[in-house]
Amino acid sequence: MTESFLQSVMRKNRRYSPLSNCSGFTLVELLVGLMVTSIVLTAVATLAFAMGSANDASDDTSQKQAQLRYATIRLNDLIRHCRLVCASLDNDIVLWKSDYNDDGVIDVNELAYIETGSSNGFVKILEFKNCPSWLENWFKAIPKQLDTLGQRWCKDDFCGHCERIDTPLITQCSNAQFVLDSPAPDAGFVGILFDLEQYGTTSRHQISSTVRSRAAHLVSADKESIVDDDD
Repeated sequence: MTESFLQSVMRKNRRYSPLSNCSGFTLVELLVGLMVTSIVLTAVATLAFAMGSANDASDDTSQKQAQLRYATIRLNDLIRHCRLVCASLDNDIVLWKSDYNDDGVIDVNELAYIETGSSNGFVKILEFKNCPSWLENWFKAIPKQLDTLGQRWCKDDFCGHCERIDTPLITQCSNAQFVLDSPAPDAGFVGILFDLEQYGTTSRHQISSTVRSRAAHLVSADKESIVDDDD
C-alpha cells in the first residue's frame, strides 16, 4: 500500500509540475531563429560600414576645404603684395616678395617660388633663409638677375646652399597650372588652376590675384634685370 501511495503522489507531482508542459525548439524553429539573427547582424554591420565610410569622406572633404581656404588667403596675400613676377620656370613661378633692405636689388631671401606638381598633385610655396654671404653677393652682382631666375640651375643652387622653407598649400590635386596675363616680368595677374576631388566628383578651382605693388619701373628695357631708378 505504501508503494502505491508513493506512485500516486509522484504522478500528481508530474501532472502539476511547470516543466511537465515544456517542450524544446524544433529544428525548423532553430533554423528560422538563426536566419533572423543573421539578417539583423548583417544589417547592423552594413550600417556601421556605411557610417564609417561617411565619416571618412566627411573628414577628407573638411581637410580639403580647409586647405583650399588657407591656400586662397596665403596666395592672394603673396601675389597681391609682391614687387614683381620675376620669371616662370617649368611648373613654378618666381616672385620678388619685397625689397626688405631697400637696395633696389633682389636678394635670395626676398624670393618666393610657387611650385606646382601636375603629376603627383600639389601647390606649395618655397622660400629661402640663412643663405651664405658668398651666394648672396654672387646673386646681387649678376647683371641679369631676372634672366638667371628663369634657369633651373639657379634654383638648384639656392636649394643646395640655403635653408629651405616649404609651405604646402594643396596636397591632393591634379592638373595644376599657371595663368598669366603677360609673360614674366610684365605679368600683373597670376592665376593658379587645379582639379580637386570632393564628394566623389572632380571640380576645377582657381586661385588668382592681381599684383598691386608691382615695381614695373625697376625692370630694364631688355626685361632681364632690375635697375634702381627710384631716384
